[in-house]
Amino acid sequence: MKFIVTRSDFRKGKPCEGASSTELTRMDYCTMPLDQIKEKEWGEKWLKEGVNHRETTVRGKVWSVRELKELMWLIVIRDLDELLKLRKKYGEIMIAESEFKEVEAEIIIEGN
Repeated sequence: MKFIVTRSDFRKGKPCEGASSTELTRMDYCTMPLDQIKEKEWGEKWLKEGVNHRETTVRGKVWSVRELKELMWLIVIRDLDELLKLRKKYGEIMIAESEFKEVEAEIIIEGN
């Protein structure tokens, strides 16, 4: 399974051995409809950035969403044993939901 891999301390560069840099599509959400965004002083900038601006419903409320391309680090973990080896080598890890369209989860390295 592919995971985005980052470090909690925001260190620059490759977060771990075996990670490769890949362009992914981040789903960026705003908690208001597009017509309200247009009225904000920052609205023009928000609408110029990214692609595929649209509205969606989240928990009964209308949100706006856009897609932004970003370079992220990816790692392939084939099984639980590989995940445990990663934890042993780099310390504590956390698995979180991804904000990116192509990858379901993110591994955040919190150790050394």
